[in-house]
Amino acid sequence: FNPPGQGAPPADDRQRSNQLKVELSDYRDPTIVNEPVRYNLIVTNDRAEPDRNVRVLLRLPSGVDMQSITRDGVAVTVEYLRDGSIAFPNIQFIRPDEQIVYFFVIVPRLPQLIELQAQTYSDGQQQPFSTTETTNVNVR
Repeated sequence: FNPPGQGAPPADDRQRSNQLKVELSDYRDPTIVNEPVRYNLIVTNDRAEPDRNVRVLLRLPSGVDMQSITRDGVAVTVEYLRDGSIAFPNIQFIRPDEQIVYFFVIVPRLPQLIELQAQTYSDGQQQPFSTTETTNVNVR
């Protein structure tokens, strides 16, 4: 018996998407040119079985600088790819219903509608799952 709020696992009969999902959300919209904007990126294994070799890519538009990325309060070292994407470190193993949470901060250098795209794929999900978050950037 698990009292409410004590981390009871979801019932096995709940509806699952059977996807390795990724969510993006900003903390400030609209924002202002040259003001840091914080986001979170959440990877969720919404499957009944564990998954391996999870890869996360983030696409930033031009005119946006990445300031920092953390996971569990620790700085994350990423790889900047030729196409302008940012590759997060591989997640070796993710349990069913587990969530991996990243926080990152960008600095927009131009007034624009920022469109960030994140995608994730893995050994168990060869087709990427993608999501997009938009943030309006205005001049002061």
